[in-house]
Amino acid sequence: MYLSRDRYTSLMEHYISPNEIDVEILEKKDLEVPDNVEASDYYRHYESRLIASRIRELVSDGAFEYGDFALLFRSTKSIDIYERALREYDIPYYNISGRGFFQSQEIIDIMNALKAISNRYDTISTIGFLRSPMVGLSDKGIYWLLRYGEDSILEAMDIDILYIDKVDRDNIARAKEILNKFMIKKSLHGIHRLTKELIDQTYYKETLLLQRGGKQAAANLYKFMDIARDFDNSIAGSLEDFIDYIDSLENTDESQAKIETEDADVVKIMTIHKSKGLQFPVVIVPQMSRRFNYQQPYALLGKDRGIGIRYDDKAILYNELKEDLLQRENEENQRILYVAMTRAKERLMIGNQGNIMGFKAMIKGLIDMEQVDIIEDIKEQDVSKRSVKSFQEDLLKPKTLKWKASPLARQIPGYNRRSFSNFSISQYMEFRQCRRRFFMKYYKRLPFHGIKMDRDMKGELVGSKGLDPITRGNIVHKFCEYYREGINPKELIGNVVKSFGIDYSTDIMRELNPYIENYLRYYNEDYSHFYVEKEFYLKAGDNYISGVIDRINIKDGKAEILDFKTNRVYNKKHLLNIYEPQLQLYAHAFQQISGIEVKTAKILFLETGDLEGVDISEDELEKNFNNIKNFIQFVIEHSSIEDYEKNMDCESDCKYRVLCNIR
Repeated sequence: MYLSRDRYTSLMEHYISPNEIDVEILEKKDLEVPDNVEASDYYRHYESRLIASRIRELVSDGAFEYGDFALLFRSTKSIDIYERALREYDIPYYNISGRGFFQSQEIIDIMNALKAISNRYDTISTIGFLRSPMVGLSDKGIYWLLRYGEDSILEAMDIDILYIDKVDRDNIARAKEILNKFMIKKSLHGIHRLTKELIDQTYYKETLLLQRGGKQAAANLYKFMDIARDFDNSIAGSLEDFIDYIDSLENTDESQAKIETEDADVVKIMTIHKSKGLQFPVVIVPQMSRRFNYQQPYALLGKDRGIGIRYDDKAILYNELKEDLLQRENEENQRILYVAMTRAKERLMIGNQGNIMGFKAMIKGLIDMEQVDIIEDIKEQDVSKRSVKSFQEDLLKPKTLKWKASPLARQIPGYNRRSFSNFSISQYMEFRQCRRRFFMKYYKRLPFHGIKMDRDMKGELVGSKGLDPITRGNIVHKFCEYYREGINPKELIGNVVKSFGIDYSTDIMRELNPYIENYLRYYNEDYSHFYVEKEFYLKAGDNYISGVIDRINIKDGKAEILDFKTNRVYNKKHLLNIYEPQLQLYAHAFQQISGIEVKTAKILFLETGDLEGVDISEDELEKNFNNIKNFIQFVIEHSSIEDYEKNMDCESDCKYRVLCNIR
């Protein structure tokens, strides 16, 4: 033959796996489902524990570290089941998918308590409150309360029910006292104070910290209280308004409070979509047997073929369009599965528990079962609750005070002082501008939110024609958060405006256009990574300072920080002086948390399109951070209005001017 083997390079083994087995299937054959339990629910429960035990086993054997594992889900539904399993096995994790906050048990408990306080006839919420760690009533106690409670479970709590033991009776008495007290307080206090007192008086945070996953749960409580504080500051509605507000947010993609970074030695949880372009040493694909949603409406539209309708037994063009759609969806599911399985560098673990459907049906017959390892049984770990040692009774008894040895202090530390759970960069910026205004706004929290004609930090009068500056800034920032290359900016800004309950009129469009055009002029995705709206908490002395960075661009191992301002630029030099400490803190915090050098930090004034840099030299960052720590210490130590001097260049239209000038 003319063709010769010499013309071709012989095939070489490009990669030889260091593992004996690269693929593991996590599935127990013939798993018995308990009575009165949905099979699909039990499959997920068993699979989640099987995954957690296998991760724990591999880490204990030294084969991998927690940071090597990634759980990739097709959707965020049911992720909480797998998170619960990881917590049971003391496995640290980081949920990158950005959901689950309002579905976490501690938030459900708090909402049940608030609903019980709001409505004495809300039996379901009251039961949830009584059964939670806030009260700890047993199921038996709840049963007898329901048996004796004709109109309201609260009425049954006043009855001496013979069948309820002493421990439950004590818990019922304490719960009744708490509910009665807070039913009176709900109309007197803001939501943040009400929630904080509820958590403090039930020792809920302390109880959570004694449980597995308590650190995450406590962080979620702090985040919930921040939401309550923001509600008080922006809306100042009733408890019922707050409950409606939270209910409206339940289906949003609100992530749990961050207690770990993405680079920490923790298991990563994310959707398959978010994993595109990433790789991990070990990839776990749970819920392989989850059914695809092939349900279709009664009418289908084919771009080139018209409308197909299913009516009674007649299907006009419907079945043909349905088959085309099913084929496209099947091809898309194959692409999703390909993305998931190709994220693994060293080992792929498949959560295969359940019936043969979904991805499981798709891969049936494609895997050589002799070349994979089947993991069937859960490796039992010591996941029992750790006992907490009680105080000795004699230590709790009061002792006679020895006056000479312990003289009575003249002043009680902390009396008449406000305690801050953490500080924000916004508070520091307000403090720099006018200490007296900071005291009025953040220390005393005076309810002046409805007062108009206030020249705010954006340099304009609130109440002027068009969008108010806060709403305009929120709309523009929301656009900046969601915009990506390929998205129609006109459609996006229109949808963002409508999401604020505002009609997207021609006047609104003209008002926002300069900000959007200037943002798009500088927009660029030519970076290794970029992040938007990144929240952080940085330790400052014995406290924490928080902030949200608008955008972080990372390229060639260095970072650039951008902050977007929607101010009216009357005096750019003055604005730079106001915002420089904010950018310097962002640069310092990002370098401390990530270990990545910040090359530049810039402010983009979206009204004019001016891009201005900020001095982030090491000396300036250190000086600024020391100033912030001094600010925090000052606020902690000073509680009198006389200690907070007003700015000598005070603006005449400041909303606090009347109280400020009272002698």
